[in-house]
Amino acid sequence: MPASAAPAAFAANGLVETIPGGALIRTGAAAGSPHVRLAVLQGPPDEVELAGWDEVVEVSWSTAAGSASVVGAGPAIPAVEGETPPWPGTYRLRVHARDRDDGEEYEGDPRSGEGYLLVVWEAPAAPEVVYRRSDRLGHRLRGEPPPPVRPEAAYRWVRRSPIGEAATVTVIPGADITRVLRAFGADATTPMSMAMLRETWRAGRFWVAVLAVEGAVLAVEDNGFQGAQAQVLRALSRRGRAASMFWNVNALTRLSLAEHGRIVASFEPGLDRAAEIAPAALPYLEGLDLTDHRNKIEKCLVAVERSTGHPVRPVDVERIEAGGVAYLMPDS
Repeated sequence: MPASAAPAAFAANGLVETIPGGALIRTGAAAGSPHVRLAVLQGPPDEVELAGWDEVVEVSWSTAAGSASVVGAGPAIPAVEGETPPWPGTYRLRVHARDRDDGEEYEGDPRSGEGYLLVVWEAPAAPEVVYRRSDRLGHRLRGEPPPPVRPEAAYRWVRRSPIGEAATVTVIPGADITRVLRAFGADATTPMSMAMLRETWRAGRFWVAVLAVEGAVLAVEDNGFQGAQAQVLRALSRRGRAASMFWNVNALTRLSLAEHGRIVASFEPGLDRAAEIAPAALPYLEGLDLTDHRNKIEKCLVAVERSTGHPVRPVDVERIEAGGVAYLMPDS
């Protein structure tokens, strides 16, 4: 992709346009370093890879020089390792793009997941093929009405919150703080400083912060997981419902739903087969694609909200942080 190439409108497919000797790919972010992988094959892939990608387009392009590689629009984006064969020819280029909408919303955020897979093989020229078109940027470039906003978009704030890396969030409708702390086994008589607990963190030491919201209690564990434990959820839900979502830095997650003292679903989203092992969770997962690993935390927080009838709001997490109070649970 020549850095000096003239801008393109990308109105045909919303992702890639061929130019003499190469192709231009439309990113979401105007600056930064998206994740890019180039695969040069001897022939077409056995199947079209769609899982985890928002836009997938295949085009033909020709080169008179060979040894084509990937470059960015400026020095901030390094060249990608790998190149096409060192002879001229006609090639097929299949471009996979993900999270371009994130690139616009979170421009400059190093945790943004915008990325591309470019698959190239030598082949005669053929018509363009669009395999997937689902992101909002592509719809806008093609002049199409925007697709519906995904339900999980309401929880994109989590990635930038103080609990973005590892936490368990539990929602208990119709509860009071005293009963919630009792169910967690926390010492309600001795509130402690969250800042101090974070500074003196050690393995096996758990604490929970709680907040009364409209008709429910929100319990947040920073880098903890007691809200995902069966005995805790049974106690929390004895008079109604409770739901929790756990995640950590190792990409382990667990969505748990409880009702009237019984665990109705508790599983690793996306790895387990929810329809088989957690059928009670299916009504709360409608429209949430857990086979796509992206935004798994956000998707499961939607399920927590649907199950309990209460959203987890950024303002409530901010209130917990501002209060700075937590309660210790027994060491494990």
